[in-house]
Amino acid sequence: MAFSPDGNRLVTSEGARNEAIKIWAVDSWQDVLTLHAEGNLFTAATFSPDGNAIGVVTDQGILRVWQAPSWDQIAAAEAKHNADIRQP
Repeated sequence: MAFSPDGNRLVTSEGARNEAIKIWAVDSWQDVLTLHAEGNLFTAATFSPDGNAIGVVTDQGILRVWQAPSWDQIAAAEAKHNADIRQP
C-alpha cells in the first residue's frame, strides 16, 4: 500500500481476481474506486512521485500502470456505481 504524495489517497493492492488496486479516501477511509487488471495476485501498489500515476506488479511479474484518477473522476465512478446498485 502507499499514500499519494499529497496524503489524501491510499492505494492498496488486492488479492481478488482481476481487482488490482483499491483507492481509498483518507479522510473517510472509504474505498472509492477499484482498478482492474489480469492476474490473481497484485503487489507493490504505489503512486508515482508526482501523484499522476499508480502502479502495481502482477503475479506474472508485469508492471501495470494507470493514470491516477482525479477526485472528479472518482466521484463520477462512485455515482455510476451507486446508480447501478439501485437499479433492479
